[in-house]
Amino acid sequence: MKTAFSHVLPCMLAGIMLSSAPDFSSAQEIPADSKEAAAEKADSYSYPALTSDVLFSLIASEIAVQRHQSGSAFLTLMEEAKKTGNPGIARRAFAIANLSAAPKEASEALALWSKLTAGTPEAEVPAAYEALRSGNFDAAEPAFAKYLKTQSRPSVVFQQIFASLNGQRIDKALPLLTSLAKPYEASEPAVDLAICSVAVQGAQRDIAERFARSAIKAAPQYLK
Repeated sequence: MKTAFSHVLPCMLAGIMLSSAPDFSSAQEIPADSKEAAAEKADSYSYPALTSDVLFSLIASEIAVQRHQSGSAFLTLMEEAKKTGNPGIARRAFAIANLSAAPKEASEALALWSKLTAGTPEAEVPAAYEALRSGNFDAAEPAFAKYLKTQSRPSVVFQQIFASLNGQRIDKALPLLTSLAKPYEASEPAVDLAICSVAVQGAQRDIAERFARSAIKAAPQYLK
């Protein structure tokens, strides 16, 4: 007899065997405490160099995140983004608000990020998040697929995508998520486990089992 537990079991087993994979339940990723790490977060699109004062503010905001003071970090980042016109800082503000389940603040940061990237290739990314949040998944997919190719840690982008869904429209979003995850299947266990988890929420057992197996295949060293 199949029970609700049988849908969860594949992900549980994969999660246990891949216990060192990133935790998608945490509110924010833990940043390195360094100027280089803070600069990288705000400057991955080769924005103008940041001054030491701005870097100090960015580091302070990341420390605030680590101390579970996301509201303070958000306000600091929004102030610096407006002052410098740096889209990367607005993007980080959106990431923090989005992962902290603060939709009003996330919308504010997303609007600023969109404004600061107007007329540039990066403008596709905040537009994709807007489309995602409104349920227009077809419009969001091309930009996210392109954006993911530029990222060294695709699992972080998927984390943001899941947060943008806010637990809603899982069934409708699964085709988008599985399509975006396909290039990383069986090579990025964190992505596989995340899709598995979302599939469980959507009661899609076949998809959950598929990505659980891919996660295990992607990291056989954890099974030794």
